[in-house]
Amino acid sequence: IAVSDTSQNTILVTGASGFLGSEIVRQCHSNNQPVRSIGRRQQNHPGYHSLDLVSDQIPAQLFDNVRTVIHSAGLAHQFGKSANDRQRFFAVNADATEKMIRASAANGVQHFVLISSSGVYGPSRYPRDENSECKPQGHYAESKFAAEEKAITVANETGIRLTIVRMTTLYGEGDHGNMNRLIKAIDSGKFVQIGNGSNRKNFIHKSDAARACLIIAGSHPAETMTYNVGVPSVAMDQVLDGIIGALDCKPPIRVPSSIASSISGIAAAVCLGKGPFAGLNRSIKKWLSNDEFSTEKFQSDFGFSGEVSLEEGLARQVSAYRSNAETEIGKPTNGSIFKRIFDVLLCLFLIAIFAIPMLILAALVKLTSKGPALYWSERVGKNNKLFPMAKFRSMRTDAPEVATHLLGDSKSWITPLGRIMRKTSLDELPQLWNILAGHMSFVGPRPALHNQEDLNELRTTLGVHTMRPGITGLAQVSGRDELLISEKVEFDRQYMERQSFLFDLSMIVKTALAVILKKDVKQADDDSIVPFVILREGIGECVIATPETIPAVALVTDQRPESRFVSLRTEQPLTARTLSDVIGNCQITHGFARYGEFEYAESVNDTIAKFSSGSITLSYLPSSDSNDLSQQIIQDFQIVSRAIETANVEPRSNSQDPDYRQRLEKTTLGH
Repeated sequence: IAVSDTSQNTILVTGASGFLGSEIVRQCHSNNQPVRSIGRRQQNHPGYHSLDLVSDQIPAQLFDNVRTVIHSAGLAHQFGKSANDRQRFFAVNADATEKMIRASAANGVQHFVLISSSGVYGPSRYPRDENSECKPQGHYAESKFAAEEKAITVANETGIRLTIVRMTTLYGEGDHGNMNRLIKAIDSGKFVQIGNGSNRKNFIHKSDAARACLIIAGSHPAETMTYNVGVPSVAMDQVLDGIIGALDCKPPIRVPSSIASSISGIAAAVCLGKGPFAGLNRSIKKWLSNDEFSTEKFQSDFGFSGEVSLEEGLARQVSAYRSNAETEIGKPTNGSIFKRIFDVLLCLFLIAIFAIPMLILAALVKLTSKGPALYWSERVGKNNKLFPMAKFRSMRTDAPEVATHLLGDSKSWITPLGRIMRKTSLDELPQLWNILAGHMSFVGPRPALHNQEDLNELRTTLGVHTMRPGITGLAQVSGRDELLISEKVEFDRQYMERQSFLFDLSMIVKTALAVILKKDVKQADDDSIVPFVILREGIGECVIATPETIPAVALVTDQRPESRFVSLRTEQPLTARTLSDVIGNCQITHGFARYGEFEYAESVNDTIAKFSSGSITLSYLPSSDSNDLSQQIIQDFQIVSRAIETANVEPRSNSQDPDYRQRLEKTTLGH
């Protein structure tokens, strides 16, 4: 490491690429304070050095002219599976701290400022001060407390002066923690306020937190000192009001704390305290709790007070959030916010009705087969983000994690009770939790498995991935498992264009009727049904598409007035009345297929020709030489558009005309 500065009393800041560390370094530069910094990420700043404190050796040159170290490096804001990596938390937060303070003491550093967390105290109903007993809960808090203990041990052994800073909750521009998640949830329309917001918590803006750290760094404590650093606590409704005002959005709906706590508590008990339901119960308890800390000692010793008000700090963070282009993807309209309100209210109503039946079903699943009552599968949600989707387990625990229709003999995998639940859709009831958590809606595309690559790729290409997935949708009431992937995605895309409150209600009613009448429910061991598709345009013409060409053909027809997407099933004989209902009085029928579908495509057109008095043309799209699905659809789109615009064929009434097949070959496109 090349050391360029030689000034005395240089401050060394660890974690300089992090949220707080970067602000400390920025203020040092602004105040002309000599500073050297280290972080894990590669950055090009004066005095910055890339170093991994867990795995790399700490060079002695790093401490040249350094009298004070501010150790802000640490692992925080981990969500999902990463939050359960206890070994990683202790390696970064505890072991690396001990490594850094020993290196500091060995190289003549006089003062070591350890940035810890107020989380080391653990939950309590009362405000905690520096003399309160520490009962940390969770890997993060436990590892931070372990870091404090290790640092105190080294300080006692070496004589280096130590100040422990127990920072309250940080927020501000660039935050990726809980405050940022709260802002995103409110802005997305999926946030539901639990309780009246009267509980109080401590927050401190990053600029005030960095200023406090530098004030402490300039002190000369005679012994190890511990400070709670923050500003006076605020009620959570003040935080929500500040965010809502800065976002300029409608207030979220409120759910009484007693109802939310009771429902989540029952669900957690059913799951034996494990899984997302248990996590939801813990999150609700944490949200409703008071989380206050006394900062009087720090304010008294240093005369410190915050300079950034809560309202100003939240406005800054929301402004930074807005400027991030990624947050604009899927930004909700007033309609989507209203849809979210409807989802939550209907969800709570159904939970109240089905709470006891769900408990009975859970018990029956446990009693009738080996394994847990609930099955959690990773599904692809809005903007292709994965989430855990809940179902009552209907299969053996060793069943492959693939789409149902890809299983061979499902009878060997589905349990007897599971078959009943699937036919009645009772296995879907736990997804009410997914709706309440904001993962899903009642109406939307069905969430795909992460390994259904063909379905996810096509949805992404056509923009369907920007919608929140649903329990039911237009594709489900139009054929459900009978549909091919291309059909499902086109129905999903059509729903995206047509969605409204009344349309959603119609989907919910149709789904309920389908479940009651047991319509359109295809089990894995049923015979596969190959459909053909008719896309109607206005009154004068219609388009027929085979499964391979649906995406491109649907895009063309959806741009034209009065077009609609209709799937016909081949399990029942076609009649003139059936075709008349769909085709109407179309004078021109366009047929599109891809090379390799000759026999199937011509048989479909022959069937249509028997009942149609208009002209029929069949065009073949070229086989794709590209792995780029988007590019393929664009090329197909251009061919289909040109074919429909230039079609001018004399009417024929019978495909058995001797010249019919020759005429079909002459209309072939792409070669």
